[in-house]
Amino acid sequence: MGEYFCYRMGRFVTYTPWRRPDYQRLRGLLEAVRSETDILPRYGLHLLGGVLFDFAATWDVDLCLTGPFASPERLEDDIDTINDLAFNRFELLLDLQWMPEPPPEVGYEEVLAPGFVHHHLRFIKTTCTVFHRGRDIRVTDLRDPELFRTEEITRLTEYLIEGHHSAYPGPSGKFIDRILANPHRRLKTSFDVETFLREDEDYFLRNTNR
Repeated sequence: MGEYFCYRMGRFVTYTPWRRPDYQRLRGLLEAVRSETDILPRYGLHLLGGVLFDFAATWDVDLCLTGPFASPERLEDDIDTINDLAFNRFELLLDLQWMPEPPPEVGYEEVLAPGFVHHHLRFIKTTCTVFHRGRDIRVTDLRDPELFRTEEITRLTEYLIEGHHSAYPGPSGKFIDRILANPHRRLKTSFDVETFLREDEDYFLRNTNR
């Protein structure tokens, strides 16, 4: 009998462990979102984060929904729907949030310029994540003001929160290293899902940070 596993994100609960993402399972998820839900006609959807650099170097898939939404409750339902498909059918861990628009591209010179103004990007996401594997139990709750005092948090529903991220892109060495690894010294910070579904794997790899 296998080790007990449970993962909760807000109202959503799964007992299916995730695996490292790859192109084919990511494509399967996004095709399912397109064909089995009405989410894509109502929002923009964009890939962010580690999958734009190297599938083998990340454990999750960062996504953001953009554009108007009917209500916080409807947005929360849509986030849960995507998470359900991702975890239970494709064994993918998502970091999914709503933003007014995807993070802007940035370059090496502008980040290091003395007058560079960092962005404090607005986001909406579900919180209260509980990771339980065997005897290992970890809880992260962005509603806790003592845990995330650098962020401005407003509760929209029991688990849905709105806030502003800390300085983006920030002065972290990891971020600068990623810019320097790109031949053009610019980071492609998002990739539109409609384009992802229209094009093939080679196009995606050639037009991200690889």
